[in-house]
Amino acid sequence: MRYPLLFLIVLIQFSCKKDIVESGSQIIDIDLDNLTYESLPELEIKSIIPLETNETSLVGYVNRMEYHDGKVYILDIHKSRALFAFSEDGAFLGKTKKGRGPGEMINPFDMYIDKASSFIYIWDQGLLSILKYNSNLEYLDQEAFKNPLSNFAILPDGRKLVNTHFHKDFMYKIYGADNETVEREFIPDMKYPHGLGIGRSISVSKRILTIAPYLYDIFELKSNNLDSRYQVNFGKYMLSKEDVEQNDLYKPYELTSQGQRVSSLKDISEGESFMSFKVYFKKETLNFAYSLKDQKPYLINEYFYQNLLPVCSVHGLTKDGLFYALIKPADLDDFQKASGKILIDKPIDEESNPYLITFTLGEEGQ
Repeated sequence: MRYPLLFLIVLIQFSCKKDIVESGSQIIDIDLDNLTYESLPELEIKSIIPLETNETSLVGYVNRMEYHDGKVYILDIHKSRALFAFSEDGAFLGKTKKGRGPGEMINPFDMYIDKASSFIYIWDQGLLSILKYNSNLEYLDQEAFKNPLSNFAILPDGRKLVNTHFHKDFMYKIYGADNETVEREFIPDMKYPHGLGIGRSISVSKRILTIAPYLYDIFELKSNNLDSRYQVNFGKYMLSKEDVEQNDLYKPYELTSQGQRVSSLKDISEGESFMSFKVYFKKETLNFAYSLKDQKPYLINEYFYQNLLPVCSVHGLTKDGLFYALIKPADLDDFQKASGKILIDKPIDEESNPYLITFTLGEEGQ
């Protein structure tokens, strides 16, 4: 059974096919007409945790989710306009406050967690500042950053790697220590008449990987250069430049919704053995896991279809290879009824916060 996911047009991102394969790029072929498998990597569910739900901890909308060092962080930029923190057993630890005082925010837009220090950085597009917190969301400091961005990361030397479309010149920039000087620019931007969202466009693990709107490439930042390491090939379903650079706001949306085209990549993340990303196709979110060892892509949704895993939104991988995702209460309830597998033996309230699920993928075959 397929589980369609309707999504906001403003969150759609589109891509164009490149004519030249860059030296060093590895091609990842994905045939959307044949996404069945004789065998899949063995899946093991490690944990499923209800996130505490009360009047204070209820998350309005999940724009970004990170699982780090046994804690869950959820950024809601639309309703609550806050970052929520939960413990590894789902207990609510706190959230950021609204306002203009020290440590308070007006309009948080993106977050970055430094996995080495566990410092959390949030860019507030209302304050035009990056606020710094510790892992318990205790405020530490902030600095002005007046350049609009979609995603960002703090590089080991303190510079900022920024993904942006607001300046409409380059998709990626590296800002110096003064947060104003542009030291490097990568990937010329393209014209398009609509908003977009690519979720986590920067993955910082063993290496720094990035994705960009309109491109099916996965880039690596190394020695101040951004080079294509992978190109995901969807063949005839890849959007062309003509599809993207047009004046009709709804045409690209119609193409992907109707299954004539597939969106570019969303939510890049890399662990020890796998890399994960998503695309939108036929009104459905397709979650992929790419095996770095076998050099094969696998559709995580196939585990949904076989009732091996509840329908969930995969948000990333930890450094040691643990996939983490969020499950809507209704989807968990449907899974338990359809599969007969009881993951939660307590009543499920469909109005509660989502459930955190973690799982691993092993060797191919099960």
